[in-house]
Amino acid sequence: MDCSRNETTVIGALARYQYTGKGFEGVYFGMLENTWQHELHWSPLNRRAWVLQERLLSQRNLHFRRRQLFWECQQHTACELTPKGFVGIVCPPYYYQKRLSLEHGALLRKYEDLPPDRLLDSFAIWRTIVSTYSNCGLTFKTDKLVAISALARHCQTQLGLEGEYLAGLWSKYLGNQLLWETHPYLHGKRQKTYRAPTWSWASMDDTVFDACDIQFSDERDIVIEVKGWKMDLVSTDVYGPVSGGYICISGRLARVVVCADTTDADHPAYKLKIKSEIFIPTRGSFQKDTLFADNSNTKVVDLYDDLLVMPIGKGVGYNNRGTIFDERGPHSWDGLVLKPIEGKEGVFHQLGKYCMISKDDELRFETAFKDFDLAAETHGLEFVSNGEMGNMYTVKIE
Repeated sequence: MDCSRNETTVIGALARYQYTGKGFEGVYFGMLENTWQHELHWSPLNRRAWVLQERLLSQRNLHFRRRQLFWECQQHTACELTPKGFVGIVCPPYYYQKRLSLEHGALLRKYEDLPPDRLLDSFAIWRTIVSTYSNCGLTFKTDKLVAISALARHCQTQLGLEGEYLAGLWSKYLGNQLLWETHPYLHGKRQKTYRAPTWSWASMDDTVFDACDIQFSDERDIVIEVKGWKMDLVSTDVYGPVSGGYICISGRLARVVVCADTTDADHPAYKLKIKSEIFIPTRGSFQKDTLFADNSNTKVVDLYDDLLVMPIGKGVGYNNRGTIFDERGPHSWDGLVLKPIEGKEGVFHQLGKYCMISKDDELRFETAFKDFDLAAETHGLEFVSNGEMGNMYTVKIE
């Protein structure tokens, strides 16, 4: 391609500073610290879901922006102002870089203060992909699984990601992956037209966090047992869209209710209460998957009764803000809130995620678990006794 180039437009991408300090007088030029993010990562084009797949799987990309050219590959990110690559504070964070390698997965785990584990490096790559992808737009919402299918195939065949693909999740380390959550204030929607099971982040139209937040490959922090799963594929492509599916997991259960606090009408807060002779409020955080009824713009603010909560892991999905499981103490677990499906005994939809963080709540939940066990025969659920640890109930989640 041969065309004229006005070099002053490149200089215009710099911030100009006049400095009069003694010994350093002169004119200085500087780049914005987040130039890469503003110019590329957050651009309208790169906020499209289909583009992410094409961008990450291409060997090299050349981006034509208003002021200058940017380019990237699996080892390098650069622009005309920094042709040898971004360095120092202007270097884009690891999770904004176009790199699909196990080495990059190890760097992502280090960045998140997670312990080194080569078995989990490929899952760190997938976690970043899902977080970025869920923040991108789709013209046709039914493309949710289709527009990421090639990336799923690449992560498994080229990076060795283990497990069977389950509508955006993987059967290996499934317990951790069930504890994804959406942004508390973006009011995500679950599409009325079926797209994925409720336990999959792909059922939501919202930014997803902690979709593959796995801390330990020995799963020492997981307190459930995965019994099985089944996916109904639309075609022979295991990475493609699905028409149905379920998982069966076994764990402890307690009865809860959910109430809505509508003090702030724009951001209704949902509170979890233990169902006993009276409703006992808990201090932990409850993240409801969707705040809208069906596919409408009507916020759901009703009381949710006859719900169950199942602990999944101790300290899992905490976003790793400088702390990990061993530092959080015994009084914390994350679990799923389940809503029974009418007419299907023992079958549930996932309603949201709950994080138990209080010693007082731990004692209250222990009582609630025991109360549920006292009436074990009446629940219509398969269970086995685990001695002093209580009963383990098997539920099917669709």
